[in-house]
Amino acid sequence: MPTSGLIITLQPELATQAAAIARLRTRPELTLGELSQRWLPAALETRDDSDSREIHDWLTALPGVAFVDVVSVSFEAEAERSDGAVGCWSDEVTPVPPCPTLHHSTAPRLQPLSLP
Repeated sequence: MPTSGLIITLQPELATQAAAIARLRTRPELTLGELSQRWLPAALETRDDSDSREIHDWLTALPGVAFVDVVSVSFEAEAERSDGAVGCWSDEVTPVPPCPTLHHSTAPRLQPLSLP
């Protein structure tokens, strides 16, 4: 199950932005973040690559959307093994260790970008 991180750039007109956001909220595959000026972060969870492409095409054609940036894609899915353990499973048959979470990450914290 692909999960994509998106930045949706909206048109500058507020009424057009509101209409686009209302349409975006009708799609259960999308989880919307907080709007920052014209940029709307979103997570897209789909069944497969074909669905991801179909929704990406829908997004780019949506009135009020200026551009869609794909900033990350993950093909891992959380699943339960036969022994009851829960973790990340890749597209391969071999399970991988439990999924890391952001609050346990040892990666350095990134500073937010200042966009014009």
